[in-house]
Amino acid sequence: MILAAQAKDRTPAGIALALESARLLMSPETAAELEQLRSWKTADEKVQPHREAISTANMHHIARLEQQLRRVRFLHAKHTDSEHCQHDGEPWPCPTLAALDAPVGEVCHPCGCPKRFARHADGCPTLAAVSVDRLTALLAPTQALREESHDGPLHHDYRIGRDMPETGGVR
Repeated sequence: MILAAQAKDRTPAGIALALESARLLMSPETAAELEQLRSWKTADEKVQPHREAISTANMHHIARLEQQLRRVRFLHAKHTDSEHCQHDGEPWPCPTLAALDAPVGEVCHPCGCPKRFARHADGCPTLAAVSVDRLTALLAPTQALREESHDGPLHHDYRIGRDMPETGGVR
């Protein structure tokens, strides 16, 4: 492009204008940003086969789980002559099918801790709130006993200037 512009006897300003209009002239920041975007694209192209492999593995795992679910539903069928499950003899619908048909709850507490564990994670803000509430419940009754009544010997009426009686001096 520069050689073509020089062949036409253009001035440096004309060459710069031609480069700018062709979007070939850019600031160092823009060039660095373009290079970063190109590197991200290259990295994404490298990761894409792994994403596809994981997706395929997940689809196979889902298919296996669905097959197991169909097998369990087939085993836990209702007796034709009674209100019981053929597989375990429990009253119909059996607890296994009831669990399968139950709505799936949230997998995490509102704080973000997974529900599959019996307790919240260390450092969870919910634990801090619970411990503060426990401490307050433990200490509140004793704090009420420690307060001095308003007619006790340690009570003071704190008055500010406008609440004091007038003395009749200069205003």
